[in-house]
Amino acid sequence: SLTVIDQREAEDFAGNEFTSDEDFVVAIDEMSRIGGQSIAVLHHRGCIARLKTGKIVHWFAAEFDPREAVSELGYVDCFVGGALHAHFDDRPVQERFTLALGAALANQRVLGAGMFERSDAVRLQKDIHIRELDPAAMQLEVEVEAD
Repeated sequence: SLTVIDQREAEDFAGNEFTSDEDFVVAIDEMSRIGGQSIAVLHHRGCIARLKTGKIVHWFAAEFDPREAVSELGYVDCFVGGALHAHFDDRPVQERFTLALGAALANQRVLGAGMFERSDAVRLQKDIHIRELDPAAMQLEVEVEAD
C-alpha cells in the first residue's frame, strides 16, 4: 500500500511543525506502525518517503527547485499516478520515487490538474535531487526491515 499526504497533514498527525528531515522520519515511522507500508510526505520543495519493498524498507528525501511552479492543483494526485505507473512497470525503487515526483513536478508547471506532457515529467526527473536517508545515523530507532 502507498499512503501519500502533504506536510500540513503530517504535522497535524505528529502534533508539531517539521523543521528537519528527522521530524519527517519520526512522523512517517509512527504512521507505519499504525498500518502504513510505503508512505510519502510531500512538501513544497519535494518529499520524504519510507518505501517498503518486500521486507526491505528504504528511506528517501528528494528536493527540487519550486521556482517554476504555477499551480499546486493535482500535485499529490499526479505523484500517486506516477508512483502507480512506475510500480506496475516494475521500475527499481529509487526510479519509482523519481518518476512519481517527476509527474508531480510537471503538473505544478502547468495550469489544470493532470494537464502536463509525459515528456515533461521524464525531463524533470533530472531536476530532482534524491538521497537515501539513514535513520540510524540520525540516531532514530525506526524500522528498516519489516516482518
